[in-house]
Amino acid sequence: MSRRVLFVDHVGELGGAELSLLDIVGHYEGQSRVVLFQDGPFKGRLSEQGTDVQIIAAGNALASVSRGSSAWLDALAIPGLAKLALRLARLARSADVLYANSQKAMLISAMAGMFARKPDIWHLRDILSEEHFGTNHLRIARAVANQFVSFVIANSEATRNAFISCGGRPDHIRVVYNGVDAAPFDAIAEPHIQDLRKALGFQSARLVGVFGRLSEWKGQHVLIQAMPSLADIHLLIVGGALFQDDYLYEKELRLL
Repeated sequence: MSRRVLFVDHVGELGGAELSLLDIVGHYEGQSRVVLFQDGPFKGRLSEQGTDVQIIAAGNALASVSRGSSAWLDALAIPGLAKLALRLARLARSADVLYANSQKAMLISAMAGMFARKPDIWHLRDILSEEHFGTNHLRIARAVANQFVSFVIANSEATRNAFISCGGRPDHIRVVYNGVDAAPFDAIAEPHIQDLRKALGFQSARLVGVFGRLSEWKGQHVLIQAMPSLADIHLLIVGGALFQDDYLYEKELRLL
């Protein structure tokens, strides 16, 4: 029996989590809807592949909650988050399960799931540690996930281990690796690869590639700092800043 899934994401930009969700949603054609709390390129990509997508504008309710925000700012956001959850709960009544694709989305969908009496799944893609999140945010994420989320999917063993280390229930999480369709890569002809290497000046060198959003907590600077100790290695960084905090980091990477 097919399940009707209400997918939830808080951003409108295209990051790694969103590209992964594009693939997942494609397997639920006609059986799912995606709710975003922000408009942007992600909505366009979902619409292009025929996905039913709806925007519920979050306004300042989510914007004030960030990695560095204080407990006071988080408390002020609660009324706005509750209103957002009620709106999401109305849409959830026609679904069998909610699926949260980010930490912020999880907080809203967990509340919506309670209101609508529907199970909620969290696809966890972040390393939950004090290095990346504030202590208060870790406590909230752990408490909500343990008590109000039906199950947690981790995208790696490291993600799972960090969840458990910060107090997450070990019996409540399972690793499911992101699938990758090999066909687009297999379709690239060898002459094209050699032409590209020649154009970049990497004809015979060994390459290390880093692909994705430039962000300090992803650690591109660590690899750059390691390069002087590696012989006959060329580094290729493919990506750019996506959110406001990332642009300064991109400048620092270029200087480094």
